[in-house]
Amino acid sequence: MKRIVYSLLVMIITLVCIPVNAKDNFYASQELKLNKEYDSTIFAAGNNVKATGRVDGISFIAGNNISVENERDYLFAAGNVINIKKVTTKDAFVAGSNITIEDSTIRDLYAAGEKITIDSDIDGKAYVGGDEVTINSTIKGDIKVSADRIILGEKANIEGTLKYPEDATIDKEDTSKVNKEQTYKINKKSKSDLAKEMFIDFVVSVLSIILIGVVLLALNQKVFKKIEKLDRSASSIAKTSLLGFATLILVPFAAIILFISTIGLGLGIISILLYGIMIYLSSIPTAYFLGNWILKDKIDNKFLLLAISLLVLYALRLIPFIGGIVSLLSLCFGLGVYIKLIKENISTK
Repeated sequence: MKRIVYSLLVMIITLVCIPVNAKDNFYASQELKLNKEYDSTIFAAGNNVKATGRVDGISFIAGNNISVENERDYLFAAGNVINIKKVTTKDAFVAGSNITIEDSTIRDLYAAGEKITIDSDIDGKAYVGGDEVTINSTIKGDIKVSADRIILGEKANIEGTLKYPEDATIDKEDTSKVNKEQTYKINKKSKSDLAKEMFIDFVVSVLSIILIGVVLLALNQKVFKKIEKLDRSASSIAKTSLLGFATLILVPFAAIILFISTIGLGLGIISILLYGIMIYLSSIPTAYFLGNWILKDKIDNKFLLLAISLLVLYALRLIPFIGGIVSLLSLCFGLGVYIKLIKENISTK
């Protein structure tokens, strides 16, 4: 599942961050049909996407139900249910829940999902990860499978090496052929190793945010002075947090609308990037506000105050159940502070 999430994130980032001509290259709709010939790279997103037209370029496709046919240079697809049929492409990168590939001509395949069925010849190598992987075609190169269950159908013919975890279950038809098999061991981490990793991640996260916070404080002391002067009444804190919560919910919807429009794509990209940055840095204004409220009389150095406040805030996030509440409140309040500062800056110009 982690592989699926990672692949989906890579697809989303690619769709959002690569500059395109929105009118000619980007297509988005609830029900999207791409049945023409396209002479350049295309970007497509929707609930149901049916891409049957020939593409002289790369295809980036994201959606809930995706159906792909015809020729394209390279294929990147991410979604829930993905059906690839009669596709000719150099390499295919696919991530989803249920993936079916049949009657296609593919050089190298990279697929991650829960249930994957390969009923198409692969001219080169394949890297496949999922819960259940079915192979019922010819794989001319090596194939590395990371799955709990591997099914080799009656037409399965692996001319290279089949690599799979030693604890995987393999079901073979009598007519299936495998040139060479090679198992590998998945290292299961002990509790102590996991604890060490969690500690290291915590230290790296805290040091990173403290470093960024200290740099921002050094460069923008006027902004931090405004945070010091924020109203500390319960009603004001509640209003700021609600403003941040509204921002957290509404910005993604606004960005989607901008993506769909032909003239708002650039603004949509900028808004999503700023949205992500504000979320990541939301703990800084929250920690500085609370630090000045609670620790100001004990710590004179503003940089030390910010560092200690961030350390305490991140430590509170580690507490079961309470940590989730602290994280949400910190996020909402921090976002609210940013929106207030932006509105104040605009109104003074």
